[in-house]
Amino acid sequence: KLEITDQIIKLVYLEKDKVTILFDRKTLDLKGWKIIDQYNNDITFSLKIISKNNYYKENTFKIPKTN
Repeated sequence: KLEITDQIIKLVYLEKDKVTILFDRKTLDLKGWKIIDQYNNDITFSLKIISKNNYYKENTFKIPKTN
């Protein structure tokens, strides 16, 4: 399901599980997403894109190892 407002485009994915992906309407940048967890809590992740298509030196971003 797709919802478009003046500022945001909402893509509702897996309606039953309530995953909503948010995009900026003008730039189409990913703004974040919202989910509902197993305990029915709303969890929102928001992003602010400050650069695009830039190259970074290796190890600029460290990804922690998982067990």
